[in-house]
Amino acid sequence: MLARAQGIRLLPGARCRLGALLVAVVLVVSGCRLPVSGSGSEAASSAPSASATSGETEVAASATPGCSTMSGEQVLKEWGPSVPSAWDGLTGDDPRTWDLEGAEVSTWDPCAALSWITLSIHSPALSSPRHIMLFHRGQYLGTATAHPYAYAPQIRRTADDALAVTYTWARPGEAPATASGTSPVTLTWDEATGSVRLEGELPEATDPSDTDQAPAPVPGAFPGAGGPRPAGAVPVTTIAYPGQSLETAILVTPSGNIGCDLNFSEYGDGGCGIYSYLQDRPFGVDEIGHPLWWVAGLSSSGVPHMAMRGGASVYLLGQENPRNYLAPMVVGYGQVVYYRTLVCASAENGLTCWNTATGHGAFMNRTTTLFF
Repeated sequence: MLARAQGIRLLPGARCRLGALLVAVVLVVSGCRLPVSGSGSEAASSAPSASATSGETEVAASATPGCSTMSGEQVLKEWGPSVPSAWDGLTGDDPRTWDLEGAEVSTWDPCAALSWITLSIHSPALSSPRHIMLFHRGQYLGTATAHPYAYAPQIRRTADDALAVTYTWARPGEAPATASGTSPVTLTWDEATGSVRLEGELPEATDPSDTDQAPAPVPGAFPGAGGPRPAGAVPVTTIAYPGQSLETAILVTPSGNIGCDLNFSEYGDGGCGIYSYLQDRPFGVDEIGHPLWWVAGLSSSGVPHMAMRGGASVYLLGQENPRNYLAPMVVGYGQVVYYRTLVCASAENGLTCWNTATGHGAFMNRTTTLFF
């Protein structure tokens, strides 16, 4: 079920082709240098055409050294439309187009030698396609592979110029929720050649699928949310005060912007917080001016709602001071976890949590929260 990794080539002004190394399964972008400021080369500031042919991906060169002055949202608006769709002939309002507004931009870094943004379609299912956009000093390079792959890739930074990526794929007979195949690769920015090196083996290309699960209860939410616990869900591993009368399962998303204290307190203070809401205040403030940033009521019988959280949340204490408090479990994009009847599914476009006993829940991201 594995295929050799595709190559990457630079756009005009820095065009090159990949050459395959003879050791392991390594494909390396050959040594084309990027244009630098003042060199007279045309800066690749316009959106590159990322169309791929025969295992190649178009990549744009960085326009200037140093840090980008753009924001992650501006980067997506500028270059997101140039990323080819997983399906041919899609119109702009087709839900299978890339969800540029819902994409997580905190992984983009204006100063890092290599950073990324993962694109998914609107309301993705587990095996829906994803594309990884790559950036050097905030400037768009192109997609990591010539075509998108199913399932949310697990990506972590190993150095300023290196990323570890794990692709998931289903073995024969496996359902999307139980897919167990993994393909680890590394992406490294090579300053000497001005190129990205990809090492490892990619999964075999498959037809993109967006119909492997029940529909999402609200736009952007995890498909099937509000129903039974997904088969692939794993228990939350971090429990504060285990064995005592009140246990609290604590977790955060990879960006750190959303975290949850999952418990069944009689006071109903268990729930999830969206840290950016403390500043952005998309739901406003309560009657005494406190920002509404906490999704309360996940463990109750009713529909969750926005609230003010007065005391310090358990997950936030562990996130900010792990030496003195338990650090929360980081739930990777594409991972589903649970604590008793509470389930949370992490994705690039947000976190979906629901109570399997009531069917009620919420889809949360830095822009808004939708309840169901």
